[in-house]
Amino acid sequence: METMEQTFAKLTHGDKAELGDIILAYDFKPMQGRENYFVIGYVEGMGMNHNTGAASYQIRCIASSHGQFELDEKVYVPMQVAIMEYDHRIRKVTECFGNHAEIRQGVKDGDFEFVSPYHD
Repeated sequence: METMEQTFAKLTHGDKAELGDIILAYDFKPMQGRENYFVIGYVEGMGMNHNTGAASYQIRCIASSHGQFELDEKVYVPMQVAIMEYDHRIRKVTECFGNHAEIRQGVKDGDFEFVSPYHD
């Protein structure tokens, strides 16, 4: 019988993060001329979101692009979406910044270079 981890690994972003990693998840694919909407948070769980039925990362919000999530709010990030999925929708940013304050300040200052949003 397949484990939950093996099932998640088959999803587009099911193997992108582990517990404790900090991830950035975009709402829509970044494109020139359109604002980026995203949330950054640390992974505190992985499993099925009971509201949507989707395999998701449960993250604790560190920062969001437009204040759409509160600091420390629990946010569910689907490991795969049915429409408009793309390779870099979820990315680890753990290696880029040392602490939450630096990440929040970077988002506040509009410093998005650390995520290299434009691909393909």
